[in-house]
Amino acid sequence: MASASTISTTTRWPGCGAAASASYSRPSTSCRTWSLVQNVALPLWLLKVSDAEALHKARALLVRVGLGAFFSTGRRCAAHVVGGELQRVAIARALVHAPRVVLADEPTGNLDPGRATEVLDLLLAQIREQGPRACS
Repeated sequence: MASASTISTTTRWPGCGAAASASYSRPSTSCRTWSLVQNVALPLWLLKVSDAEALHKARALLVRVGLGAFFSTGRRCAAHVVGGELQRVAIARALVHAPRVVLADEPTGNLDPGRATEVLDLLLAQIREQGPRACS
């Protein structure tokens, strides 16, 4: 059972398949002993994606949200990140399985202007890469 402070869910809508992804996390208790890569790979593991593929996609997305340096600095677990960094981990976790819909309430609220722009560019890039999709 997920803790009260960390909830990930996928909602299905008729005609859309797996359409929406939501990840909620608070810095104080969010899978703090897991590595950042494990935190991001979680939705893929729940979808039965192989460990190798899940970890590869998680690492790639962490680089895209500006957290690639954590692999070389030893700051690899969630207990070593601060608010804005943890928010980028949550964004990566929400995007890693390429959901059709992402509902983002203030996805850049804890980020400085430069990082906020990078995250918004990532969200737009994901839309461009996947192309428009319609629900029937």
